[in-house]
Amino acid sequence: MNRTFLVTSSALLLALAPVAQETSSGSALTIRTTDSRMARNAMRSFDSPSEMPVIEAGQAIVLTLDDGGQMVASKGEAKGWLHVVARPPALMQTFATQIQQGRGMAQMMAGMGLGEAGFDSKQINTMIDAAFSFPEQIETLEVHLAEEPEDGADVHVSLVPVADSWLGGMVAALAPNPRGVKQLDNDGAMVEGAISVDMPKLAPSLLPMMKFFSAMGARNDEEKAQSAKIAESSMSKLAGTMSFQWSLDTGLESIAGVLDPAGLQELWKSEDYAAAMKRASEVAGNAEATLNTDAGEHRGVNILEMRVEYDTPEDMPFVEDGIMITSNAIVGDSFVSTSMARSQASLKGLIDLVMDDQIEPTSIGQGVLANVRMGVAELIEWMAELQNAPFPVDDLPEQAHVTITKQGNGIAFHVVVR
Repeated sequence: MNRTFLVTSSALLLALAPVAQETSSGSALTIRTTDSRMARNAMRSFDSPSEMPVIEAGQAIVLTLDDGGQMVASKGEAKGWLHVVARPPALMQTFATQIQQGRGMAQMMAGMGLGEAGFDSKQINTMIDAAFSFPEQIETLEVHLAEEPEDGADVHVSLVPVADSWLGGMVAALAPNPRGVKQLDNDGAMVEGAISVDMPKLAPSLLPMMKFFSAMGARNDEEKAQSAKIAESSMSKLAGTMSFQWSLDTGLESIAGVLDPAGLQELWKSEDYAAAMKRASEVAGNAEATLNTDAGEHRGVNILEMRVEYDTPEDMPFVEDGIMITSNAIVGDSFVSTSMARSQASLKGLIDLVMDDQIEPTSIGQGVLANVRMGVAELIEWMAELQNAPFPVDDLPEQAHVTITKQGNGIAFHVVVR
């Protein structure tokens, strides 16, 4: 695997996780590594003198950021190949000028991109404010690699939020769902994963964000209120469990747990739901959406179908003939769905799985909230072929596995790349 790929990824993780509230003592950023080349490059990136101490076995070069934004090198106990601790309250203070410049650029780019997606200027400003204030809700971010990446990498990332922040409340509400997950199993899937959260506990934290984004494309306050109501109603009926998989043969398939099957079915058939889904699907202005609440049935199960036809099919190469079809159905306490499928055969197969009790809910792991496996090289190669732009994949990892767990009052991400 390309070593630069991993180092760059680790740097991005740090860049995306600054903190803006000082909650503990110590440097805003500490990098501890046994790799002198990485340490030297880090020093240069902060325009700091690149003289390195000589280290012995069991020791590491320790770089700490001072108040002036300069890295200071010393040596200390090794904690694997790389160990980084970021305390971005001070990071944001030290680099306040650069952050403000970045905000201006972000606002300009967001205005162009999100405006086309149907957001008005007030909504765009709200999102920019939220993005730049979000770091204030993170207390610490830690990245650890026990060994130098060669043919693969094993990365541990942990995040602790500020306790009385929105993020802190959301993380506190995170817990695996005790009902388990009905897990799909397709050996040929390029992407597959599972999610297990307790939605009734998590919903109060997620709802404001869901309501905000549900208003995308709404033209007035009445439509915004209608979309927000649909978002709240939908969330109240979902359990918080889901498994999904995506392959070229079957498209995207998923099975989610439902708390109120009859209520969700009734919501789908409402005029408000149809209007909200149509707005969301047509938000970019280059498509026409049609919702059919009676698109067929299988073994007595009603099938709902959303058909989105794009004006310029060449801009949607991953959708056959420029038409995106999403099919949904309620089967017992499960919500099954397919998208980008060539027919309803995939959805009917999911209905059969549930009705014939071929798939039972199981735990996805002790304390695990989500896991995802992705065929990285295969996925990128396929995307490049769609764009008729062959991309060399020899240096890309074949597989990436991500596991997210609750860890004390924070969350942990375990990334394994092979």
